[in-house]
Amino acid sequence: IVQQQHKTLQLKRQYQQQQQQQQKLIQQGKLEQLEQKSENTKLPILAKCGAAASSSNNNSTTNSNSSHNANSALLNFKIKLEPPEEKQDGSEVDLLPDAANGGIRRKHCNCSKSQCLKLYCDCFANGEFCQDCTCKDCFNNLQYEDQRQRAIKNCLERNPSAFKRK
Repeated sequence: IVQQQHKTLQLKRQYQQQQQQQQKLIQQGKLEQLEQKSENTKLPILAKCGAAASSSNNNSTTNSNSSHNANSALLNFKIKLEPPEEKQDGSEVDLLPDAANGGIRRKHCNCSKSQCLKLYCDCFANGEFCQDCTCKDCFNNLQYEDQRQRAIKNCLERNPSAFKRK
């Protein structure tokens, strides 16, 4: 039973890795590679391994066998991944992920003495205005645009690549 559970966990991990690889390919726009991988996918092999594992342990209890069959049944199908639909109204697609769409949530700063005009302020370093942050005496907003521009200029004089993405 322990070996059966171990094999099931291995199969699940392999399946999850395949899904992650397919997601990465979609995000990178490599649909041709995705189609080739889907033709040569390892999912049927995994399903056969899962079926072999369940048939090799026919002496186990009905409860554990049925749960294993349910787990291996999860591996016995392909997922068709389609490219995202194009917007029909001709407007640009928002490429910045946000929390509402399941993207990465922006880190909010908590500056107190720097007035959010130093590179260790995450918002300022990313070239963004502070929004919904818990900073004190913030100058990283439209109200203090002149001071903000001066701070940006000073940072760039010291380090020309200060605001470039890493």
